[in-house]
Amino acid sequence: MNCLQRISFTSSFLFTASLALGACSGDDSGETETSTTASTMTASTTAGTGTDTAGTDTDPSETGTTTGGLDGAFCAHQCSADADCLVGGSDIGLTCKDSFCTGDGGGDTCADDFECVALFSGWMTPCTAGGGECDAMAMVCIKYDGEGRCALPPSDFVMCDAFGFDDLEVEDIDGAMVTVCAKSAAECGANGACSVPCKADTDCTSGAYPVCDTNTGICGCATDDHCATLGLAQASTCNAGLCGCGADADCVSGKAGDLCMSGSCGCSADAACADVANSFDGGMISCVSF
Repeated sequence: MNCLQRISFTSSFLFTASLALGACSGDDSGETETSTTASTMTASTTAGTGTDTAGTDTDPSETGTTTGGLDGAFCAHQCSADADCLVGGSDIGLTCKDSFCTGDGGGDTCADDFECVALFSGWMTPCTAGGGECDAMAMVCIKYDGEGRCALPPSDFVMCDAFGFDDLEVEDIDGAMVTVCAKSAAECGANGACSVPCKADTDCTSGAYPVCDTNTGICGCATDDHCATLGLAQASTCNAGLCGCGADADCVSGKAGDLCMSGSCGCSADAACADVANSFDGGMISCVSF
């Protein structure tokens, strides 16, 4: 029931950017794409990447950004050995390949929507018929993927909608129909990642991304004031639904480079990346052209 996203070399770059920004991930939709710790940490936080989400009062082409320096160059982590890819001494499943910390989900992605429903609904604890594994948690044992999993049923004390869940009828381990709390709107995307698309603004709980684009199911910003809630200079401008930079000075102030390119902070040379935090245990941050 794993739901991993492939971590590519560009994700390794985003890893560094995401931890430098320290926000955004988990705000792109009612429930974002999900994965293991490694791929979660590489979630998209470099704003202005061309994703067209909710409406905006800022046109990225009119932000007065600069496009000098290397074409499409960004401050990115560069490694020379696998040890450079450790984080806080922990192995998060990345190895050094072609100077980038890279991981591969190995095809370990979601296969259908129900797998994502189970993931977001928290059906994680295995159970067996008559085994009593779910009793202590006031859960019931349901059938999932040829085995049993504990699921929370609604009751006089537990209402599914109070937790943002729905009532869903499924088979229990003995074949009887039971009602349990579930994220029934969860979907398996074309990229093999699970998400729960937003249906309305009320599904968007982030102050930075409070507007639901019902066409894409992604939560986004609509004004610069929304992005201001992040408190990050490099993500202070709303660009096509994503918080990013509005001018070169935003990137310098946010220690994310020295060039603002279509809402994303880039760099003109290695020196521009000197203040960018290295989230890995080794290696260095360099100005790399993609």
